[in-house]
Amino acid sequence: MSANVETCFLFRKPAWHGLGTIVQEAPTSIDALRLAQLDWDVIPEPVFLQDGSEIPETVANIRSSDHTILGVVSDHYKIVQNREAFSFIDGLLESEIEKVTFESAGSLNHGKRVWMLAHLPAKKILGDEIVPYLVFTNSHDGSQAITAALTPTRVVCQNTLTLALNTAKRSWSIRHMGDIEEKKKDAAITLGLTAKYMEGLEIKAEEYQQMKISKKMLEQIIDIVFPVNEKEDSDREKRNIFNLRNQFLDIVHGTKDIKKFSGDAWGVYNAFADFASHVQPLRMTKTYQEKLFTSFIDGNKFLKSAQEAIEKVAA
Repeated sequence: MSANVETCFLFRKPAWHGLGTIVQEAPTSIDALRLAQLDWDVIPEPVFLQDGSEIPETVANIRSSDHTILGVVSDHYKIVQNREAFSFIDGLLESEIEKVTFESAGSLNHGKRVWMLAHLPAKKILGDEIVPYLVFTNSHDGSQAITAALTPTRVVCQNTLTLALNTAKRSWSIRHMGDIEEKKKDAAITLGLTAKYMEGLEIKAEEYQQMKISKKMLEQIIDIVFPVNEKEDSDREKRNIFNLRNQFLDIVHGTKDIKKFSGDAWGVYNAFADFASHVQPLRMTKTYQEKLFTSFIDGNKFLKSAQEAIEKVAA
């Protein structure tokens, strides 16, 4: 039995488990896209009404590999091909400052959004290894700019931490349409923002460790994060909420790697991170893993509310 399994509940799975294609052996972003079967082009095509008349100033973005419609956008929309969107990552791989390694790549929402995942060396925070994962995304339906998002993961049980910091960004847009020198600059900026966030995360973790959370305070935090409306909630809804509360308390009191932070805000936040990363929802859907992955890229609302509750009660 691995160390991860030994110290974690059996229902846990790695936060990024089951999505995309492993591209660790890819030497360049082009190779990674090929391995993940994302090396197709986006082609703009005119859009017509049923009577055959063309809709003005509108195009459909079509995937070249199978003619899937990825989005209907303005004809002024600037298409950024996958190879263009991710080419600057090669500057990260060549960095002499930090060793960056590809891990996986894939698509979301039937190709409307594509992503590539890389990671930097682990950093020790309060005695734990935290791996900074960088997720780069590009959309073809006009919903989002090219974006980089940092998703630090606590190695011991693969909990993803998305703490909001006043001192550093966790996600940012990428503007790298230029020559190789410009792409190297973007790579350097990305590494700088990553380092700044990880420094801020360490400071926040130390602050949280100093915040003592009593049993009564924990109950107050749970009431905020898992609210029950005695008048409006049905009996079934109340049972579901209490079931979620009990699962959370099982993590707080029964997980070895979290118990070492027992009684402080860092332990409580990590219990919420464990819950968000691994506990299955009440309703399992075919797109559950995809939605979970997307939430960590864009900012997990549950963890945001948990952080706000901790800081409200412990302040």
